[in-house]
Amino acid sequence: MTACLDDEAVLGLVEGRLTGASLDAAEGHLDDCATCRDVVAQMSRGQAPGISTGCELGNYVVGDLLGEGAMGRVYSAWQRELDREVAIKVLHDRPDARERLLKEAQAMARLDHPNVVGVYDVGTFDDSVYVVMDLVAGDTLRAWAPRRTPSEITRVLIDIARGLAAVHAAGVIHRDVKPDNIILGADGRARLGDFGLARGAGTKIRGGGRVANAISFDDTMVATPSGEPAVAALDGRSTATGTSVAGTPVYMALEVLRGGAATPASDQFAFGVTAYEIIAGQRPFTGKTWDELARSVERDHPPLLRDVPGWLDAAIRRCLAIDPAKRWPSMSAIADHLAERAQRRKPLWIAGAAAAAVIASSVTWAATRGGGSDALTDPTCAAGANEIASVWNQHAKAGVTALGAPVLAAIDSWTTQWATEHDATCSASRREPIAKVAARDKCLIRQRDELTALLDGARTVGQGQDLSREGPGLVSSNAAGDLLALGSRRLSDRVVDALATMSPADCRLSEPGSADPLPANPDRAVEARTVERELPKVRAAIALGDASPQLELAATIVERAKTSTHLPSLAEALLVQADAFRAAGRFDEAAIASRDALAAAERGHDDQTAARAWLTRVGVAGDRRDFAGAEDLAAIASASIDRAGAPPRLAARMLRLRGLIAYYRGKLADARSLLTEARAKSVALAGEQSTDVAGIETLLGATARGAGDLDAAEKHHRIALSIDRALHGERHPDLSRDLHNVAGVLRLRKQLDAALATYREALAMEVAMRGERSVQTALTRNSIGLVMLERGALQDARRELDAARVILDDVKHGDRGFPEHNLGLVAAALGDHTLALDWFDRAAKTYAATVGDENASAIRLHLDRARSLVAVKRPGDARIAATRAQTAATTAGISWIVDDARALLAKLPGKPLPPSTAWRVPPIAPPELPPEPPKPTPIRDVGTYGTSPGTP
Repeated sequence: MTACLDDEAVLGLVEGRLTGASLDAAEGHLDDCATCRDVVAQMSRGQAPGISTGCELGNYVVGDLLGEGAMGRVYSAWQRELDREVAIKVLHDRPDARERLLKEAQAMARLDHPNVVGVYDVGTFDDSVYVVMDLVAGDTLRAWAPRRTPSEITRVLIDIARGLAAVHAAGVIHRDVKPDNIILGADGRARLGDFGLARGAGTKIRGGGRVANAISFDDTMVATPSGEPAVAALDGRSTATGTSVAGTPVYMALEVLRGGAATPASDQFAFGVTAYEIIAGQRPFTGKTWDELARSVERDHPPLLRDVPGWLDAAIRRCLAIDPAKRWPSMSAIADHLAERAQRRKPLWIAGAAAAAVIASSVTWAATRGGGSDALTDPTCAAGANEIASVWNQHAKAGVTALGAPVLAAIDSWTTQWATEHDATCSASRREPIAKVAARDKCLIRQRDELTALLDGARTVGQGQDLSREGPGLVSSNAAGDLLALGSRRLSDRVVDALATMSPADCRLSEPGSADPLPANPDRAVEARTVERELPKVRAAIALGDASPQLELAATIVERAKTSTHLPSLAEALLVQADAFRAAGRFDEAAIASRDALAAAERGHDDQTAARAWLTRVGVAGDRRDFAGAEDLAAIASASIDRAGAPPRLAARMLRLRGLIAYYRGKLADARSLLTEARAKSVALAGEQSTDVAGIETLLGATARGAGDLDAAEKHHRIALSIDRALHGERHPDLSRDLHNVAGVLRLRKQLDAALATYREALAMEVAMRGERSVQTALTRNSIGLVMLERGALQDARRELDAARVILDDVKHGDRGFPEHNLGLVAAALGDHTLALDWFDRAAKTYAATVGDENASAIRLHLDRARSLVAVKRPGDARIAATRAQTAATTAGISWIVDDARALLAKLPGKPLPPSTAWRVPPIAPPELPPEPPKPTPIRDVGTYGTSPGTP
């Protein structure tokens, strides 16, 4: 044996400075000298910076020490901002270890998978690096495995294989797969990590929480059986060329032990060693030195595994093949094989001398796994309720009690649905492709985060902040108590509406996306994840009617997304910014943001976000009353949705939106066809009693009314009213919309007393919920003015209509043309046709700037102008206007306007103008809805979270 290493040699090894012959000589000596191995091992551990319970690292409050290994120490911590427990790994103060930890964070930050422990953040502390990770409640695989049945172990191996497949799909090699780096959560799901951390029953972290039991970081080369005294081993070594052999040697493939590069195939070998060990209780290969271990891998034939099916033993042995080419082609192939065979052999597994015990365990397994609903029969997939309780619990309820019992019941119902879907997704992981399960899981996590942000926002507003915010034109109540009560009602309605836009059941429809993965650069990956965490705050603010103050935050998030260089994150941020601009009425800026979101999504290969961006662009065009432009954009949006795989929810919304555009464009037959198809899809997704179906019934009623079919119109509007009452009770914005529309049909039937009473019921509800100067209040006053006009109360009509016009004009609302049109009708009824024509001309200009010239309102305006032109003795102009009305109404299928225009033309002197000649005359107006518009759902209903379908 050579002389022991001097201090300089030991320090050189520890700091990674030895190379070439010096490194070879030192490593050769370590093979034979236990004393020097112990010295190097102790020196390698170094010293972590001083951290004590309660100190702060960035946004985190440090808890207890959970474990320590060669790379660093792991602590529990509390993230104040999100009120959640996390794990923080602090690197020992070693230059080579710092680099390795950053690589570890870089790798893990790129992954988002249910079978992989997540990394949230990276930071520095006293010149050391720390990584923030998910703190998983459960045990390591090593602690969990003893006394488990073959079926339980197979299920976990499938989880591990799927997690490792995801790691490889992200272009990452794990390099250290072993039982101590696999965690079994309380939900029974296995998660792959390389942190040596588990959480189980133990001492306190803070409050009533638990801290993980500190488990060993198995950086040693251990002789079988597991747990016997072992010889310390290097957790990595550097060659002259700088190649790193990172990991735990007893799990290394032969090619890695011989100095080759780690590959997915070598990870598979480590998986095989892990699988063999947890079943047999000992490792398949042994050795006290690198050379002994390599010889064992090359020559030994491990004993057959007992008490498990032969196919499982064979599958594991294939992972342990010396030649990488003879192993499984991928970890996905292993997962699929194990899942298929486990399903085939589900009833009983019986093996050898342990048959009686295996029969008992297998019968139990078959009873709990066989048939029926996954969520109800699989005891390992029953953690959904506990998971969502971290968000919705007694503390959370206490913060929003003021919203009222119906809102609390709605949240209870939603969280129950979420828990059910969580458990169903867990069970689906046994049979569905890995990418599909990951998509479902990601959807549920996002919805949980959205609920967290919604509750936080509701708590803030509920404490008295911004209760008076309702957008332009809202007049504050004189009494502070009335204001708070009004704000609370609005807030309650908005919370319920927001919940309706994110059904947990929709997550079953989630499909794997095509978007670019997170950046390889860890700093940029952290930025992208931060963007993902911040966006729910803005979405919640939009849902709660508090978008304007969030515009600055949205802009900051967009800049952060740009810094991340992750284009899908940028697309999502820009899309939320567009929604905020829309909610604030800043439509030009919304158009730019949605355009940029689309560009980022396309460049980032994110087809689903691109489809949503197209829908938002269509919605913004509708906000601006550019329905011709919206129709063109809708054609492209439909193609984009098809390319994204036609997600059912997006496809249904697209049909609904196209039907709404067709309605506004006066294409009533097209509108009816599209809306009928949208209704069928929405019923298939959410059933008959849903806000989506209520909104579509409203649109179908408006379409029938535009075509003069009042019986059908009333039927659709009353169905919408019935659904909304069942969903929302007796006070909700959707009910006021439904009452408004029913009253409109009654007015057209000349049931004026009933119409007036119904309008006033709707008006009282709108004033109570939105205030006296809201857009909805203005539209209902416009309708009341029409009833007064038909009753001959012309001065009352003028007062109501002018009040409506002032409100709408103050906010430059696109519907301001309606009261202008109707004020012209009042002037004509008073005999002042010159003033009437002034109002008609003004309405024509407004219609031209908002809704175009193919809608029933614009067509009706031609007829009304023709009548006043006759009264002021301008028969030639009257004939032109009446011919326009007749031709446009014929195209649109509005029979009563065709008949009235034809009758008027018959009374006018001169030859009738051919339709083509009439249309060559420059249009006096272009147009939209009838002077009393039905209140369909707005064109902006396709927004993401927080934009409730059915809100007028």
